[in-house]
Amino acid sequence: MLGQGARSGPGPTPGFEGGQTPLLRRFPARRGFTNDRFRTDYQPVNLGRLAQFDEGSVVGAEELRARGIIDDGLFKILAGGDLPHALTIRAPKFSAAAKKKIEEAGGAAEETPA
Repeated sequence: MLGQGARSGPGPTPGFEGGQTPLLRRFPARRGFTNDRFRTDYQPVNLGRLAQFDEGSVVGAEELRARGIIDDGLFKILAGGDLPHALTIRAPKFSAAAKKKIEEAGGAAEETPA
């Protein structure tokens, strides 16, 4: 038997691939910090989807689940679309632009505990 395995000594280092660029050097390093383990995911709900509710009604998690807009879990109201009439919306989170649009339509944005 000849070659690298026949020579004396400890042999190649772990990860050595015979001269080919090792796997760990082929991929760019992950930069920054991501807190994936403890991240809180919110389902996005645009204001345009809430236009189907009647004027003056109170819209919360139960009403959104009943219409199939959200699944179980947390959700966030975003400013996509227009809200043609006043609604009272109860949600765990709102974007600043969504709050502004809701108040301009004459409604109220109430943050509920998560």
